[in-house]
Amino acid sequence: MKKWLLAILAVIVLAVVVILVCRKEPVGDPPTVNGQDYFNATVTQVNDKYILAEVTKNKSGAIAIGTEVSVSRSNISSEEYPELVVGDDIRVVYAGEILEKDPPGFQQVIS
Repeated sequence: MKKWLLAILAVIVLAVVVILVCRKEPVGDPPTVNGQDYFNATVTQVNDKYILAEVTKNKSGAIAIGTEVSVSRSNISSEEYPELVVGDDIRVVYAGEILEKDPPGFQQVIS
């Protein structure tokens, strides 16, 4: 009887070890894109120099969801700035500090 209990216990322990080793982490958005912070937002206003957008997703937590932000239309990447209209969902990649102004802005908009 003891041998059976030990065998069953060994199988259970082995099963738990296999499950823990083989378990994969959930796949999701990384907190950064190529080492840069980013957030998702919905465009609320379009202007020649900037857009206003409401943050809808932010992995790093640096900007609260629901915050309206100002995003400069001049960026430092080689990508063209897309034609945006109110209601568009966008992802903004930025570097540096978040500027404390109303609404908040960014030192550098990458793309």
